[in-house]
Amino acid sequence: MLTKIKNNISIIFLTISLLVFSYVLFRAEFIHDGQKLIFYSKYYIASFFLILCSVLSFFINKKLKYIIAIFFSFLIIFLYFIELIILGNIVFEKFKRNIYLKNYAQKMNYNVDEHQPFNIDKFNSYKVLKKKYENLALAIDPYHFLNTAKQILMPLSSLSNVKTLQCNELGYSNIYQTDRFGFNNKNKNWDKDFIDFFIVGGRFAQGDCVHQSKNIAGNINSLTGLTAINVGQGGSGPLMSYATLREYLPTGKTKRVIWLYSESSDLIGAKNIEGLTEELKNNILNKYLLDINFSQNLISRQNEVDEMVHFKMNKMTLKVDEDLKQSNLFKFLKFFQTRNKILEIHNSINKKNLKTLQILTPEFKRILVKSKEFAEDNNAKFYFVYLTKNNRYDSKTFDTTKYDYDNLINFIKSNDIKLINIHKELFAQYENPLTLFAPKLKNETTHYNEQGYMLVSKAILKKINDFEN
Repeated sequence: MLTKIKNNISIIFLTISLLVFSYVLFRAEFIHDGQKLIFYSKYYIASFFLILCSVLSFFINKKLKYIIAIFFSFLIIFLYFIELIILGNIVFEKFKRNIYLKNYAQKMNYNVDEHQPFNIDKFNSYKVLKKKYENLALAIDPYHFLNTAKQILMPLSSLSNVKTLQCNELGYSNIYQTDRFGFNNKNKNWDKDFIDFFIVGGRFAQGDCVHQSKNIAGNINSLTGLTAINVGQGGSGPLMSYATLREYLPTGKTKRVIWLYSESSDLIGAKNIEGLTEELKNNILNKYLLDINFSQNLISRQNEVDEMVHFKMNKMTLKVDEDLKQSNLFKFLKFFQTRNKILEIHNSINKKNLKTLQILTPEFKRILVKSKEFAEDNNAKFYFVYLTKNNRYDSKTFDTTKYDYDNLINFIKSNDIKLINIHKELFAQYENPLTLFAPKLKNETTHYNEQGYMLVSKAILKKINDFEN
């Protein structure tokens, strides 16, 4: 048997290489319809390299061929050992995280749904909670539509008038009822004679990951008795925020526009699939920059938005279900976790070596100036709120130059934009700023906890009062 294997090593290598290539081709062209060519290009190169090496192996002597085979056999065994260690650590970390969140929620006396699983995985929670809330939806952020082919509509909100599951960072699954336009508000707020605060931005504006009454708009409503509307959506960068402002601002009856800016992501985006860099590639969003009169008339097209978002939600949940059905053994055989860990380490090294993580671009400047002008043309005061994340406070070596902090602040001031710097107004004066953020177990950025959102809301109101009195 061993002799047969020795004599057929090249054929075995070539067969395995062709199988690897066939699998890559199947995933890239049939599963993803050729839309992830850049992602799969490295796997194409690797499979071609394997095929080339397999062909060349026919022309080397049997002894050397046998030594190479032994080396790769031990390498594969070693990699499977690493895969097993990583997999075990992931299972343990998830278990530890979920227990920690449960204890954290109890300690903070948060309102927790008795039916919810203590699990940070949104899709897992969705499957459990859907048994209680029949029409429960997932929060599908608009950035998922940025790279849609042959796009005729760019949604800026989510499903309307439906209970929506967002996220779990505090030990409870955040479920809220969306308004008539798919935002995180009560419908009655849109019917008021005056809108005192119109809040735009990304995840902090939307209120990740707290109850509707505990986000910034909810806190302002309860603290002042005035009307605050929040049109924030997770992953929305500056251009999407500007487009949202143009589409949904109640013109003639809004007193203030509050632009929430996130230090870690709003200039070039925190991920490749979201942020200003990707937004500028979208033809529909670019029209808002080029034409002051352009509009998608989204207020009257909510049915179309709902159809698109509902289709995307079903597609995403189906993919997750298919991934769960995929044999864990098959994932193990593919070195799934090892490959993810290598990619994670690679990205981390690249991030550390970058001189800048955020860059103040001419496009951002145009967007901000246009947003201010649009607000003021509609008789609303414009406020720019600079928000920081926990990564600023859990490192003694946090470098503000990487986030173009000074250039951005100087630009805000030079354009006579009213600045509310939450770092200076709140966190720099607070003994332990990290206690105002959701807990974390690893090197991750999290959002504010309920106390953090409340204190940020109070700081915004105090500074606005200083400006106006």
